[in-house]
Amino acid sequence: MWWREPEAEILPTLAELGIGFVPFSPLGKGFLTGTIVVRRPSPTPISVASCRGSPGRWLLAQHPWIVPIPGTTKPHRLRENTAAVDLEFTPEDLEEITAAADRVDVQGERYPAHMQRWINR
Repeated sequence: MWWREPEAEILPTLAELGIGFVPFSPLGKGFLTGTIVVRRPSPTPISVASCRGSPGRWLLAQHPWIVPIPGTTKPHRLRENTAAVDLEFTPEDLEEITAAADRVDVQGERYPAHMQRWINR
């Protein structure tokens, strides 16, 4: 939700070509799971996501050919991750979540400079 670069060009191209997309760490390395406490109020609360499961489910709901890799070493977390397929969002839910994500001003690079070079950046 906080690195949305693929939405601009990559996802439309994949859709046109009928190719799937496999994002890794769809829950932001734990930041989107609710387990990391932010000591200041969130500027863009996502009420639907907090009531209906992880905001990571938003990713699955975008297109049926997006299949994230939920990384975990704990069986109970794997059960939580796989339970996300049972969550259903209405179009209004998805609009609310997307609008909230659009309002977040993410700052900084996704990776340090030496790692950015690995992906031709």
